[in-house]
Amino acid sequence: MKITPLQYARVLFEVTNGKEMKMQKENIISFVKILRRYHHIKYIHKILYFYEDICKRELGYLQVDLYSHSFLEGKQRDQLQSIIKAQYTKGGNVSLKEQKDEKILGGFIAEIANTRYERSIAGAFGQFRDYIEKK
Repeated sequence: MKITPLQYARVLFEVTNGKEMKMQKENIISFVKILRRYHHIKYIHKILYFYEDICKRELGYLQVDLYSHSFLEGKQRDQLQSIIKAQYTKGGNVSLKEQKDEKILGGFIAEIANTRYERSIAGAFGQFRDYIEKK
């Protein structure tokens, strides 16, 4: 059975969360030794990427990368933040990092907790096309 970087990150979080500094250090050293033993040290960057996301999420902080043709207006932005906060955090903070993408004609694409959600016109047409092709 192959262990994924996300699974390693979850283990790293479990062996460090809430532990005293000395115990954290010992557990991290043991963790790195295991990675070396199984020749998985090459995944350390991905593991740390996922680990950072897990820590932020557990601490109630979530960054959302949002791509759209134009920036959201205040009310839209507040509504989206409220929805994301309710579904993804434990009452913590949601930070929306908006980026303009002229290729997105309507709607938006959001990257939340390593998952990409496409709510654009092109995405809807793509889903419709896939549905028709399956029939």
